[in-house]
Amino acid sequence: MNTKTSSEAVSGPEKSAEPSPPDGPTGARLRPRARISVHIAVLLALPALVFANTLFNGYHLDDIEITRANDTGLRFELTIRNATDGHNVPTGFISERMVWMHTVVTDREGTVVFESGDLDPNGDVRDSHSLYVHNGELPLDKQLFSLQSKFVTRNVRGSEREQVLAVNFSTSPLVFLRPDPRPTSLHGRTLGARNHKMGIPPNGSRTHGYKVKRSMLTGKGPYHIKAELKAGMVPVNLVAEIMRAGFDYDMSPAEIARGVVDGHQVLWSREADVNLHVETADPR
Repeated sequence: MNTKTSSEAVSGPEKSAEPSPPDGPTGARLRPRARISVHIAVLLALPALVFANTLFNGYHLDDIEITRANDTGLRFELTIRNATDGHNVPTGFISERMVWMHTVVTDREGTVVFESGDLDPNGDVRDSHSLYVHNGELPLDKQLFSLQSKFVTRNVRGSEREQVLAVNFSTSPLVFLRPDPRPTSLHGRTLGARNHKMGIPPNGSRTHGYKVKRSMLTGKGPYHIKAELKAGMVPVNLVAEIMRAGFDYDMSPAEIARGVVDGHQVLWSREADVNLHVETADPR
């Protein structure tokens, strides 16, 4: 339980207040809020498109290719390309880099018949790290396209498992401590963990296919397909994983999560309309 101590209860001689640090950018120290204000002012002075174009130029999304559209269902493909020749995409801290496809298929009345890449109420995609999927409240998005490279750790026994953080997990109630013999700073990870890399190499590409079953279609064509390649700073489940340590400036986990979701960017968008070709029996 958090408790507060009044100033009258503190024993000892009264201390004089320390001088406040200067608020201006030329001072030796800045108050945290003043430092943030300076950074925000600099960011607002830059065109917002500078940041969007940086990611936009690193990827390319081809047009939607329809591979099947008949009475058995609808199938289509999207090819995502790495438009750089210097490194994989995503790059950097790839275990927390969110780049995914949000795809929606609607009929002529606007009814959603298929959706992949949508977010749960927390702001996570519906993968195995979504708390709503983990708790059985939402189904797993089996057709999700994501370029996030997740951590895979070794257990005390058995095989490996995906983790939000690169921390070994014990499947038994026994204490499991396996200190590394070498500094983790040399590898950027613990030796008992690795990355399941999902990025696209320089000048490479990856094609992802979607399948809409016949039972999901309403028969009210034409159907409209909209696919958006999106990017986010980190997954919200990371916020849930580290929130016990607290956040700077008294921000709550909910505030952090809302800020992460509000920062999602649409890098590329493609749309297409399709009619189903229904084969009829020969009257002869």
